[in-house]
Amino acid sequence: MFEKVLEDLQTIEIIDHKFLVVGHTHMECDTVHSQIEKKKKKFVNSIHHPHDWATLIVTTNHKYNAIEMVQDQYFDFGSLLKNKYTFRNTNTLGDKFEWKLIRWMRYEKSKSGILQYKLSLQPDEDFKELDITQRRRKITNFELKKCYSAPLPISCNQKRDLHSVLPFINAEFHNFYNNLHVEGEEQLEDDWDIDEYD
Repeated sequence: MFEKVLEDLQTIEIIDHKFLVVGHTHMECDTVHSQIEKKKKKFVNSIHHPHDWATLIVTTNHKYNAIEMVQDQYFDFGSLLKNKYTFRNTNTLGDKFEWKLIRWMRYEKSKSGILQYKLSLQPDEDFKELDITQRRRKITNFELKKCYSAPLPISCNQKRDLHSVLPFINAEFHNFYNNLHVEGEEQLEDDWDIDEYD
């Protein structure tokens, strides 16, 4: 994903990705999540629809912004590993490459296809390098595919459970739940009829 970002965006030259050290894993977002949980307990509106979560988040703190994603905004970055990049077991020096030991990864536009990494967060430690390019083929301007071509289905049991709580959900949102796709497109008989819950 980072390689694709560097390829597509001219304004970014370097991306650093650092991993938290065990025992020192507190992040600012942990505080954010905690504040949202506290706000939820006192939230005057009920959560009836996914959009209600966005409303809750932005009312928790004026600094928070909730961006509601739509299905077209999810891309299959895994396809890059099948077609343009690959991960090897040894780095450019022939040393064993182990994901679990990595603490810092760096991607540079000037070193396309090279994953630079360190086993610590020490600034004076040299980066090791892993060549992630596919050697058998050279692909430029790889076009990312979208993850989904249709709405994601839920199971019949999930839909049945959701319909059992419709009496507690505002009627204006019943259509949202009634129109959820079911796995295999086997829409259950007429037991989905919203009218029986009105």
